[in-house]
Amino acid sequence: MMNKKKYFIYSLKVFLYLICLTVGFGIGAQASLEYRFKQACKTVPPKGLDSLKKTVVKMGDIPAYHLLKNEFRKKKHPQEYLIYSIVMADKYHYAPANYDVYYCLTSVFDANLSLGKIDKRTKRLALDYLQRGVKLNDPIAKREYAKLDSR
Repeated sequence: MMNKKKYFIYSLKVFLYLICLTVGFGIGAQASLEYRFKQACKTVPPKGLDSLKKTVVKMGDIPAYHLLKNEFRKKKHPQEYLIYSIVMADKYHYAPANYDVYYCLTSVFDANLSLGKIDKRTKRLALDYLQRGVKLNDPIAKREYAKLDSR
């Protein structure tokens, strides 16, 4: 009787240890993925714009998308990455790209006063992407949506 009880307690301890180990690895893996993504953004060697564009469209590569977006922003043409933001948002379901679509659509009108105010259809499309970003828990989209809500 005593051996069965000891065996049961030992088995229970091993089982709990394995659960703790699994949960710990799961938490560590998430942190590791975030760290690796941040490192990839820093260490990816600069590629030509054409190479980055192809990588984003064909593979949905997130570091390549951020490099491409940064290249267009450096050149003071953020609207030029609109198509790549749409691809990342729609085809690859990358949540932050929804805010980028919103930003590209609205910033065209902010940067070019000769275009006048944003038209209703473009505004609706921009807001649809922003709302999708909010639903996907993108913090930047949430912050922007809260700003719009408070106006």
